[in-house]
Amino acid sequence: MAKVIKEIDWNGHHYTFTNTFKSTGTKSHDILTMEDENGNSWIGETTWINRPWHRFDLEEAFNEIVSKAFGPKALELVREIDEEAYSVEEAIDTFFAKFDPKDISSNPKESYDDSDDARKKALADYLEVNVEDIELIDDNHEFQLSNGDAYVVLTDEEADYKFDEYIRNYWEDYGLEGIHGYLKDWIFENALDDDELEGYVREDVEQLVWDMSDEEVADECINEGIISSEEVYDEESDEYSPELRDDVDFDDLREQLIDYRMGEIDDYAEYLIDLGYDDDFFKNFIDDEKVIDALKDDADVNGSGRGQEIAFYDGEEHDLGNNLFAYRVD
Repeated sequence: MAKVIKEIDWNGHHYTFTNTFKSTGTKSHDILTMEDENGNSWIGETTWINRPWHRFDLEEAFNEIVSKAFGPKALELVREIDEEAYSVEEAIDTFFAKFDPKDISSNPKESYDDSDDARKKALADYLEVNVEDIELIDDNHEFQLSNGDAYVVLTDEEADYKFDEYIRNYWEDYGLEGIHGYLKDWIFENALDDDELEGYVREDVEQLVWDMSDEEVADECINEGIISSEEVYDEESDEYSPELRDDVDFDDLREQLIDYRMGEIDDYAEYLIDLGYDDDFFKNFIDDEKVIDALKDDADVNGSGRGQEIAFYDGEEHDLGNNLFAYRVD
């Protein structure tokens, strides 16, 4: 059932925002809808798997809505708002307080015919076949030729959405096990939450230091230059079997040694890998959005782009013109 999360009046219109949640197997879906008083509606949908931070997904859905409803200027603004918003409700309030209606007309979207008939004709022209030789076979804009070849024909926006969806599903299904080479190195260097990992590293370092004897702590601190020998050993004792001074605060020395060892660690992930932590552990500390963007960029850099994910047959994208793109799927 849809839940109303916000109603707002802006530029002579009354907008109602509703959020619908649904679960399908292992995946969950947040569907954010903006509807005006005339029944016009704009929808943004996100898919996630047990993400505790899925409010950000709702904000991404809001990005999609304002892009569809108000154009690129609106999208620029809402992306800035995302950096500060602590809830989708606040993002909505801030957006409508800051967005200027004149920006809608100053950045008009070019209008294209995206009907199935237009898609069929564009595909026929591109493939140099008769329109009569192409048949629409499902509601997802998939067409089949008389020779059995099948293509899905999408607008630029639909292709972007589909590409994003495939990338996200791949990451959710396979995680780090599906990433190799330089991309995996990039993730460990750029997409991990070091603040969270530091806690695990510090816990291990603390355990090691607190398991040391007072004498071991004293010697380690002397070796690292944290304290001098005279400050921990009795000068009156035998130099070959020195005795520790009674006035030394070894708890404080342990804390100093822990801080020193933490400062010597350059890479928390590498440290934890050496301890035996595997990919499943690190998945919990990765910024998913950074990975999604990196996977998209990698597809673009390698020249395969959206076709890599959408065109099951050959991985190719075909520009039909007039904002339509074809992908062979069979």
